[in-house]
Amino acid sequence: MKPVSLEIHNIGPIADAIIPLNKPLNLLYGDLRQGKTKALESIRLLFGGSYPQDIIKHGETEAHIEMKLDNGSLRREFYIAKDETTKARAIQFINDGSLEKKPVDVIKKFLNPFLLDQEFLSKMGETDRKKYFVDFFGIDTSELDNEIATIDNEAKDLRATIKAYGEIDLTPVNKPDIEKLKAEREVILKKNDKIKKEYAEKCKVITEHNTKVIEHDGKIVQGKTTKAGNEEKIKEIEKQILELEDKKKALAAKNILIDEWFANNPPLAKKDPLSEPEYESTTEIDEKISTAKADEVRYEAYLERLQKAKEKKADEEVLKKKTERKREIKAEKIAKLSGISDSIGIDGLSFDEDGNIIYCGTSMGMLSTSQVMELSSKLSALYPKGFGIELIDRGESLFQGKTGYKNISEFSLRAQKEELTILATVVSEKPAENIPDEVGVFIVEQGVITESIEDAIK
Repeated sequence: MKPVSLEIHNIGPIADAIIPLNKPLNLLYGDLRQGKTKALESIRLLFGGSYPQDIIKHGETEAHIEMKLDNGSLRREFYIAKDETTKARAIQFINDGSLEKKPVDVIKKFLNPFLLDQEFLSKMGETDRKKYFVDFFGIDTSELDNEIATIDNEAKDLRATIKAYGEIDLTPVNKPDIEKLKAEREVILKKNDKIKKEYAEKCKVITEHNTKVIEHDGKIVQGKTTKAGNEEKIKEIEKQILELEDKKKALAAKNILIDEWFANNPPLAKKDPLSEPEYESTTEIDEKISTAKADEVRYEAYLERLQKAKEKKADEEVLKKKTERKREIKAEKIAKLSGISDSIGIDGLSFDEDGNIIYCGTSMGMLSTSQVMELSSKLSALYPKGFGIELIDRGESLFQGKTGYKNISEFSLRAQKEELTILATVVSEKPAENIPDEVGVFIVEQGVITESIEDAIK
């Protein structure tokens, strides 16, 4: 697949240009800001990717780029939409007489980006550079990376959870037997109830006895009072003996009866009331029960700490397994990357466990310009011939310094040897003399591209 010609229509300052690409080396000569670089950019845009909003020539509404190939063509069109923004139509890629349905995918297989831009690798950011290597070498570790990321997030949460547990006091606490203590207290209370009932019965007997004493003594008092009254009357009657002799005798007879009753009914002694009996104290058992209740609270807290410790241990086991799994995944990833490194065939190129590119023992971001260019050259050599076109901006630098070519002929021989079609820009008002016939020469001035060595020399 080789390019035959390039057509540019309304791209930047270039209105219409057709550049034959039938020679291995093609040089675009011209002063600064004439449209040389835009011609190279047109080819890059032809293969897809983003484009500037001012890509279309000022005042125009349609533009296109088309490259004829020895087995087909490649075309990309741009237009100004109704909202006045620049849009691109789908790329049209005719390959061996057939229109490719997915032209971008096919182009990627054939396109060597280093031929379009020598600084392709150095211009990339770290993220884009990683993506490039993933796509180019098929370094698909996304599943492993996603699993590692998931493990890291879960492990982070687990560590926070485990840390939140803190130190757990597992000093053993025995469960108190409060029911046993309550049963002991109930025995004491029953004993006290029995003592209380016996005491009540005895008090009742004493009360009944004393009641009888009171009744008995009342009768004695009443009898004494009666006797004293009779004696007074006797004295009166003695004064009136003659008159009251019969009454005296009668009263004396009553007194005799009273004396007989006194003799037969001596005074009764009251019984002293019983003192309150001593009951068995429940103070000690009550204190034990109170202490046991407090111990029970501590025991419940102890059970909670045991459960907490169990959960902590379980979380630690999960964390340990996840850490082990992460090591396994990393080992698997390293083995996969090592296998890719071994199969690449580029000396000094490898990947670390995180998938970072390492070249000659140095990470990609720390490589010198010469190392990047050296690696770019090695990577470029891995691409299939594909479109076989190489773009070089500011090509005059190729013939400067120790690493440059001695002359245009030498550079042209390189293009022939590698079967490339090279298109290079050279900042100069006119081309050099004695340019070989196998080199195409074009003059770019104010967006106009002409092919004429004779006119350029004049």
